[in-house]
Amino acid sequence: MRRSKYRILGWVGQGQYGKVYCGSDRKTGQLVALKELSHQRSPTSQFLQELWYIISLQHPNIAACLGLEHIETGRYLVMDYCEGGTLRSGIEGDRSLGLLESVQLVADVLKGLDYAHQRGVIHCDIKPENILLRARGDRWQPKLTDFGIARRLPLDGDGNRPVSNQPTGGSPAYMAPERFYGLYSPQSDIYAVGVVLYELLVGDRPFHGTFNELMWAHMNHRIDLPAFLPESLRKPIKKSLEKLPARRFPTAGAMAEALTEAIADPEVRAIGDRRLQRIPDDSQTESPPATDDPIFPKLVSDSLPSPLPQNPATDTADDSPNLPTEAKPLLVSDPGHLYRAIGQTVEVRSAAAEPPSQISLPEPVLALYPLSEGCCILTRHHLYRWHPNSPNTRPLLDFTPPLSPPLEPPPESRPETVAIAPNRHYFAVALPR
Repeated sequence: MRRSKYRILGWVGQGQYGKVYCGSDRKTGQLVALKELSHQRSPTSQFLQELWYIISLQHPNIAACLGLEHIETGRYLVMDYCEGGTLRSGIEGDRSLGLLESVQLVADVLKGLDYAHQRGVIHCDIKPENILLRARGDRWQPKLTDFGIARRLPLDGDGNRPVSNQPTGGSPAYMAPERFYGLYSPQSDIYAVGVVLYELLVGDRPFHGTFNELMWAHMNHRIDLPAFLPESLRKPIKKSLEKLPARRFPTAGAMAEALTEAIADPEVRAIGDRRLQRIPDDSQTESPPATDDPIFPKLVSDSLPSPLPQNPATDTADDSPNLPTEAKPLLVSDPGHLYRAIGQTVEVRSAAAEPPSQISLPEPVLALYPLSEGCCILTRHHLYRWHPNSPNTRPLLDFTPPLSPPLEPPPESRPETVAIAPNRHYFAVALPR
């Protein structure tokens, strides 16, 4: 960006429509965020829409647009730089948030959201990744960002009326039930904030699974709240996550007031310093990325591999502290099969009414990675490939190190992580060495 007034200092993340960089003003040294808007991923109409929203919405809890850079190599929105990253990094990073701090963050987000709703703007994609954190004294100031799929309500005095429009996309793990049918309203955003609040206080999202499983859960399943949460916090969470929009808070401001009252509750303040840790779940998969297609045709596990379990199954070949004492089943699926692994056996069930097939391996299964056809199976020393048209499960990789020199023990070779590309054309294995 030699012809730009900004100097790129480094890459900080990936937005929905392009990369996000940290930059500095060449004259003043002010730090800014440079949000790349790819022509391929962000057409001009989408770009102009988001630009209009962020220019027209000026609030302390909404990321401000400082300018626009349009140069030969691309176009960039110049935004507030938030050194705390996203709320997702606050949930999953090394620094854990306190209970009172989390509630205050959500109350501030609701203030910015109420401001946007009063101006007829529905965000439509509220999630931790779209909430930035900026240091203000001894606390974090949250800022809503990424209005790329926001929608506008008619300002006719009926701002709470659900509107059906062209598909709005979004992140299914945080979508209100009506969003799956193309309806949206301020109450849809309030529901998404409720999911974020639940995740902050409980340590995990209320629902996981494929797109269809998430849709069913959001429409039909009630939430479970831990007993340690005082009633003053349980009520706003339950009210924000009501299945029917009319039963939720009438405005984001009303929910913010309920949380402010909860913060003043002595029972809440007594546990306010409680550090909130994310609940580990070896079998969960992340929600699919935001999309403009309201019907997400692929299963979540088809696009994102299951993470390596923190504790592999019953392998006691050495005295590694990471090995557990009992096997834990793993479940993943592709468009045509369900895979269940426990111990040294993988059971494959077809979508057709056929008897399940069994795959027996010489060592316990650590993780399963569904592909477009078949599945990769990870054990301590091998990565196997199973294909529905092949009777044999063949090893793709052998992690067993040679003894060299013969009298010395081999170095540790168990994979630290395995990743399958979303298009399933490539995979990568990281080893300690």
